[in-house]
Order: sequence, then structure tokens, then C-alpha cells
Amino acid sequence: MNKTKLANVAFFTLMVTIFLSLNDVVYQLFGVGQFGSPLILICCFLMLAGVKISYESFNSVGIKLWYLLYLFYTLVGSIARGLNINTVYEIDLYDIFQKIITSMIIIFSVHQFVYNRIVMEDKKKLVFYSIFIPIVLSCGYAVYQGMSGIVSVTGEEFGRVMGVFSNPNGLGLVSNVCVMMAIYSIYADKGYMLLKAAVLIMGLYVSFLSLSRSAIITSAFILILSVVWFSIKLLKINKNARRKYLFITGLPILSIVYLVNNFEDILSTYTDYGQSQKILGMVDLVFKGKVTAENTSDRAQVYKIGIDNIIEHPLIGSGLGFCEKFPASTGYNYGCHNTFILIFGNSGVFVFILYLTLIGYVAYKSFFINPIYGFFSIGMISIWALQNLGSHNGLDEKMDNILITVAILFLVKKK
Repeated sequence: MNKTKLANVAFFTLMVTIFLSLNDVVYQLFGVGQFGSPLILICCFLMLAGVKISYESFNSVGIKLWYLLYLFYTLVGSIARGLNINTVYEIDLYDIFQKIITSMIIIFSVHQFVYNRIVMEDKKKLVFYSIFIPIVLSCGYAVYQGMSGIVSVTGEEFGRVMGVFSNPNGLGLVSNVCVMMAIYSIYADKGYMLLKAAVLIMGLYVSFLSLSRSAIITSAFILILSVVWFSIKLLKINKNARRKYLFITGLPILSIVYLVNNFEDILSTYTDYGQSQKILGMVDLVFKGKVTAENTSDRAQVYKIGIDNIIEHPLIGSGLGFCEKFPASTGYNYGCHNTFILIFGNSGVFVFILYLTLIGYVAYKSFFINPIYGFFSIGMISIWALQNLGSHNGLDEKMDNILITVAILFLVKKK
């Protein structure tokens, strides 16, 4: 196998391995944690062995921001932890550094591989489908779970489908990416329109099966984004793409009209009591502004702890580990479940501004390139940002590392 094929196979295998490493069953059988999987690191090193390391790849502002965010988050957070000697930390620095180092190895290897394939060789399809195929297969398995009545391996409440993951929110993230990539594929490639529409519908269905608030809200946002984005960019795309636009725009409009007109019947027919109550709580939260412990799964309470901590230590934060898992004295044995609060709370205002700058840069830059590629990038960064509102830590999730790195490099023009 030559170096090019080695790198291509390693990248595809990395995607599959990440799905497996997040699987609770695999962890129970082999004891391989999602942050310590040696298979993931092997894939990363094989990718690096199959590509030429390019220093020009670091010229991208987005890539610099992505690396700087990790660097300053770690550096400032470590200093803050050292200064706050009276603060109790439930997580060791060793565990945090292991996650950060693993994430950086993934980012660097994916960065170099994708730069070679997209920027130097203009093989966007190869990169796209290496990501898309494992995601479609994962969503397909989640549909099988939903149809067969298999809801989880950890006894999760409300009949929430888990897919290949140990957490339904992980499935929710993947379903959002499936929706966005399906819409992108409809615009970017000719043919197989009905199949792509079916994949789009499957992604939306899996988002519902996960019963993740952030997933369902994000899926709706991606549909709205696609309508607005291609309406703005309509004059810049060719006639064939305009026909696709009319096709894909009709799907969300018809879906929304049907859902609004038949909401109560859909809930009573297709959900049990626990599921329907969770969805009604989501409606109260999003459309009525009713924030309760029930419809936020206690997130409102832990958000308050995190925000109070930010007010107390605004400049450099309370140090790495504080917001990942609050001290037992707070009454909660888990963290803030919000990456925005986590970054601000751990490492302070300057790192938080860098984090917002990265999101803003990708969104801004997306408007000034090919509208198809721009949609891919702004869709990816939007999913990440919205998921971070309810996720544990958007900096140590390996899927996020891959998706954001690819999204940034889709903005870089071919040399």
C-alpha cells in the first residue's frame, strides 16, 4: 500500500474507530475509554506517515485560532489552578492533560491529512464521504434500534435511542451532522437525489429518537439555515443548483407545516408518556421561555454555579477541572454541561474571547467563498456552537475536533 492509500484508509478508519470508542459496549468488553483508545492514536500516526507535513497549512487564520484556543486554554487554566490553592478539584490535571494531548494529536493529524487532500489535491469528495459514510451507518443503526425497541445499554430513561454511543447526546450531534451533510451533498453533487433526501429525513428522525434538546433544536436551525443561506446565495449558484434549491427548500417547509398542524396527534401516536413530556418540556423552554429543573435536566442550576464562578474569577478563571466536575460542596457531582461557561469558568475572559473569535471567523469567512463550501463550513461551526450550549466539553470530543478542522480547511482556497 502506497503512502496516499495508507493515509486515506487511516482517515476513514479513524472515523469508524471514534464511533466504536464512544460505544459503551466496547468500553465494557475491552475497557478502552473514549480518551485513551490506542487505536485512535495509531490511526493518527498512520495518517501522518502517509502525508507530507506542510508548514504552509498553518497560514490559515482559522487553523491558527484553533491551535491557539487549545494552547491558551491549557496554559491559562493551569496557571489559574495553581493560584487557586484553596479550591477543591475533583479531576486530576493528569486526566485533563491526557484528553487535551489526545485531542491535539487528532487535530494535527486530521489537519495535515485534510490540507493535503482538499487544498493541495482538491479531493473534497474523498474527505466528505470518508466522514459521511460512518455517520450514515451510525444513524442507520439508530433507526434499527428505534424500530426494534432497543433503546440503550445503560438504562437511559424516556426510551431514548443511543445509536453506537454511550450517551444519546452523542447520537444527537451525529444526527445533526447527517442532516447538514445530506443538504450539502444535495447541492454539491449530481444524482441520487431521492437517496440523499431519504438520508436527510433519516437524520431528522434520528435527532428525534435521541430526544436530545440541543439535537432537535440544532436540526431545526440547520433546516432554517439552509433555506436562508441558499436564498441569499441563490443568484450565485447555477441553474441546476437552483432546481435542487427548490426541491430541498420544500422539504422543511412541508415538514414544519405538517408538524404544527398535527403536533398533538403525532405525540399521542408515536411517543409514550415519558417521551411526550420531554418534548412538551422542550416546547415550553424554547417557545414559552419557561426554564425549570425538569426541562433543562438540572442544567439551569449548574449554569448558575458556573456563572457565579465566572463573576468571582473573571480574568483567568478558577483553573482546569473546576467546571468539568464541580466540587461536592456545590451539591452536584458533575460539571456545567456548557462549553461556553466551561471555557470562561476554567480559563477566563481572554480565552473565552478567543473561543468566540474562532466561531465568528468561520461564520464570517463562509460568506466570501463558494456558497456550497461556505454552507458546509458555517453548518459545521453552527452545530458545534449550538451543541456546546448543552455539552460537557466541546474541546475534548474527538468528533468535534475532526469536524471543526475540516470545516476550517473547506474555507481555504486551492493553491
